[in-house]
Amino acid sequence: MTALSIVWLLSAPIVSNAGDPPPLDQTLAAIAGAANHYSAQALRFTSDEKIVLKRGSGTATHRFRHIYVVDDHGKHSELRAPVNRRQNVDAVRVTSVYNWIFLFESERRRYVEYASVGVEQRLGREAIGVSFGPRGDVQPGLNDWCGVAWFDRETFLPLVVEAWTPEEYTQKLELDERLATAADQSGRSRTTHTVTSVRAEFREERNGLRLPTRVTLRETRFVVWSRNGTSGYREETLASAKQLYTNYRFYDVDTEETEFTPG
Repeated sequence: MTALSIVWLLSAPIVSNAGDPPPLDQTLAAIAGAANHYSAQALRFTSDEKIVLKRGSGTATHRFRHIYVVDDHGKHSELRAPVNRRQNVDAVRVTSVYNWIFLFESERRRYVEYASVGVEQRLGREAIGVSFGPRGDVQPGLNDWCGVAWFDRETFLPLVVEAWTPEEYTQKLELDERLATAADQSGRSRTTHTVTSVRAEFREERNGLRLPTRVTLRETRFVVWSRNGTSGYREETLASAKQLYTNYRFYDVDTEETEFTPG
């Protein structure tokens, strides 16, 4: 286990339980079963994707038809077809929306460290929280996220995921430490911290799945100040990317609708 994963697991928030969660192994097995169901449904549905990119005063909006693909070797990828053919798919760099689910496949356990967080309400449902972080070396596309995922206690389907890359999570820990100790410092001080985070929400319920409806990536700058026993902070959003998913369409794999031409 890396030092980073140890720090992550020890610093996972302790939540007041609305009831004890199941044992971690039992929870992970149930979530892995749900992840397999998502793999089985790949190429059986599409959605409309709207991506809104903001930086400073500038805003750009892109619209795609979106489909998730799992090939015969288990490799996951996304396909996008522009609604407007003049839009360039390659110019848009966003978060892969289903990665959070497949982080909990049983095959990932040798690469990902998990810990039980507790039970809370998420999206109006009683939810089990499970933290995740890299086990061993960080490998892109395999275990390169830290965060907390909240799953419906009854179905073990995803509700909300809050995540950071390992580097960004280190920045978040430094910010949390600064906020916790700023008031204890004598004299005056001011520090600046920039943290990028991701939040995914799964509000759509269809065909035994909970499907993503919104993913928000936000780059935020925090200025923390302290002065003679008092402290405070100011935050400013530097940039954001919102991925919005609507109009899910399910179909049989033998229908003509399986034909999909990316832009």
